[in-house]
Amino acid sequence: MLKHIESYLKLLEACNLDTLKKEYEALLFRIKKPSTFKTLDNQTFSGFIEGVTDDGKLKLLLEDDIREAYDLKEIQLLY
Repeated sequence: MLKHIESYLKLLEACNLDTLKKEYEALLFRIKKPSTFKTLDNQTFSGFIEGVTDDGKLKLLLEDDIREAYDLKEIQLLY
């Protein structure tokens, strides 16, 4: 485990953020699978998790090819 941490620290030190982001996105739960979400005002909608933005927001593909980004706690995954 320590070797994994060291390898990620080396990527950070080398400013290789694209590689880190790609590895992170590959491990996202339900990425590229149809999912149902709930907003803070209890509205439900469907979409596909596409990845994360550079500032950490979750990128979703919604109906009609609309792309949205959501911050932490703005939406909830319902499965």
